[in-house]
Amino acid sequence: MKRKIKDVLSRARESAKAAASNAGVVVGDDLSVIIPYKPRRMGAQIWETLIQYWNTKEWKDKSTQNKSNRGKSTGGKHTLGSQTYATLKQKMLRYVSFFFLLNIACKY
Repeated sequence: MKRKIKDVLSRARESAKAAASNAGVVVGDDLSVIIPYKPRRMGAQIWETLIQYWNTKEWKDKSTQNKSNRGKSTGGKHTLGSQTYATLKQKMLRYVSFFFLLNIACKY
């Protein structure tokens, strides 16, 4: 199974938060308290750099916005399938022209 780097980092952050909470550490808005709970396969300098980045206002704002956007998500998945963009474009042109002509016909 292919894993995205953002998913791996998110999992590392969440497991570090859980480990800190299990140790009795209160994990609030400041993530610097999870520095001692770094993943085994990650270097200390990289982990500390990630935590500094996760503590920035820009990252927290983006994270909050993305959580909100995921909650508003409607509709299904992308279902283009195996058709090419050229085929899709032709289908959409036929679809739009049909409704355009239908609209004109209904006016008269």
